[in-house]
Amino acid sequence: MDAKQREQERAQERRNRPGARAQFTRLKDADRSFDYEFWQSLPAEERLGAMWQLVVDMRILRGEHEVEPRLLRHVCSIEYRKR
Repeated sequence: MDAKQREQERAQERRNRPGARAQFTRLKDADRSFDYEFWQSLPAEERLGAMWQLVVDMRILRGEHEVEPRLLRHVCSIEYRKR
């Protein structure tokens, strides 16, 4: 299954989701409250899943889809000087 087919299936799933909502407005008139309410109405697992899907889609657009993306882990040490 190619990326276009996967995107079409995801779009169909979103349209069939119970309680799906949509709002059309001019960009200059949008106050983003609809977006905020929508994302806050979803469980944390779904919000995280949507965010991760954006990461995967962005990597596909960049041509980096060969390797599964991983979270970065940085180690650092902060030392404070005594005053």
